[in-house]
Amino acid sequence: MRAATRDGGAGDLHVLQEELKKLGISVVSGRQDTVISVKVKGLAGRALIRGLRLADQLLQEKIKHAIKTCTDPATKLFTDPTFGPSSNDPDGAAAMCKAGSTAPSKGGSQHQAKVLGLLQRGKLRWERPIYAADNEEVENSPQGGDEDDIYAMTSSDNVFASNATLFADGVSSGDVIQGNLGDCWFLSALSVVATRSDLLEQTFWRKDQHKSKGLFVCKFMKNFVWNYVLIDDRLPVFGFSDKKAGKPYFARCRNPDELWPPVTSSKDVAVESSAGNGLYFKHAYALVDAAEIKTGKGEYVRLVKLRNPWGMGEWTGPWSDSSDERAGNEDAIEKFFKILKRKVGANAEKRVFMTLNVQGKVGADEISQEEVIEINANDGTFFMSFDAWMQSFTHFFAGIGMLRARIFASLSQEDPRGSENLKIVPVGFHICSLSQVVNEASKFEIREPAKKLDAYYRLYKPADRESFQTGKRPENLPPAIIPGTVIAGIDNDGVPQPAYTFKQAVS
Repeated sequence: MRAATRDGGAGDLHVLQEELKKLGISVVSGRQDTVISVKVKGLAGRALIRGLRLADQLLQEKIKHAIKTCTDPATKLFTDPTFGPSSNDPDGAAAMCKAGSTAPSKGGSQHQAKVLGLLQRGKLRWERPIYAADNEEVENSPQGGDEDDIYAMTSSDNVFASNATLFADGVSSGDVIQGNLGDCWFLSALSVVATRSDLLEQTFWRKDQHKSKGLFVCKFMKNFVWNYVLIDDRLPVFGFSDKKAGKPYFARCRNPDELWPPVTSSKDVAVESSAGNGLYFKHAYALVDAAEIKTGKGEYVRLVKLRNPWGMGEWTGPWSDSSDERAGNEDAIEKFFKILKRKVGANAEKRVFMTLNVQGKVGADEISQEEVIEINANDGTFFMSFDAWMQSFTHFFAGIGMLRARIFASLSQEDPRGSENLKIVPVGFHICSLSQVVNEASKFEIREPAKKLDAYYRLYKPADRESFQTGKRPENLPPAIIPGTVIAGIDNDGVPQPAYTFKQAVS
């Protein structure tokens, strides 16, 4: 049965999506279809191959639709509606600074101030590359591209890449050069991938098939979901003059005509952008301390003390180092924040105080140390109100002390040794609570948790079944391994699933 015809209509997309849904593949599109996410779950063998082919066909249809919708009539080239210059933002400031063309306040983002300054002085502009002539690619382009399309951006101005190509004479980890964006984490990973040209080339879906339309499609995996990102070839460029070509403001390649480093990194610009209040998007700050202070006006205010691990870049709002609130309440802040206290448990007592007492017991439940409290607008340490902290941050990670517990961990897999039909396969890892049976010191009871997953691994050896059905097993110590197999028909997708072991799951 054919899943769709080739005219690219909305009906075809619907049919393809329904076919994929039946196979367990979900496809979600972002704004304007410029980000397409494909999640494949529980497929193997022929079903997986069929699913991937249908997903690839759906991608082609969605990309054709995006090209048709987002092509600039003047240049006949794809223009990303979510990134770069637009009618509402001709300089593309919003793509490089989260606050757009709004000038940062005193002490605000240095990156934003620098970018806006370059834009205002005409020292930063967006350019498209001029591609190297490749008659064979032009003739074989499935989009029917022609040479006029490829050179549509040609002008009298010097461009950063006048003989551009996606890859030139192989790739190397030394090709990647960091620019003015703090994305060393991304570029470091990209350099490692560049040691495998086969993997790097797979990052570009269909390689440079759509360059005649000014478009590349990059493929990234995040949280086990494939994300296909449509990227136009407009890049911010600086350092140019009437006689000199510029270079990409962000990541670039050692060969100025090679595009894979600047194209892959261009979408990460927004990550670096500041919110205009000194805080950086998707950046982790340490929560050092928190306290409620009494201000000089007699008001009670809850404050948090934060640390930017960069050692620079601070909050510039109320209670920041340069604020009136901080200047007028320095004594109150020092009173509550100068002595830093930390709660400790039994293990910490033994570890920390061992030098004070051979037994490691001093009867203390907290550790105190003095902290330096000073105003330094660029040391990375700052205060802000608790309410402002709640509004500005999206995630909070805390190390919570865990109560002591006894657990029984088992690996369920039948021993394949001595058998011709069995082999080692991925198995689930089961964790159950374990408690000693009252008045029976040699017996333990396996208890199921309040919220449990479906039990996939149920077939145990006959000799073990009676013990697990009652939940009791007479022995000095719990068994280290429970041999078992997977029920046929439940895990046929080939994906091992973790599950809990329950006494009622044994039959």
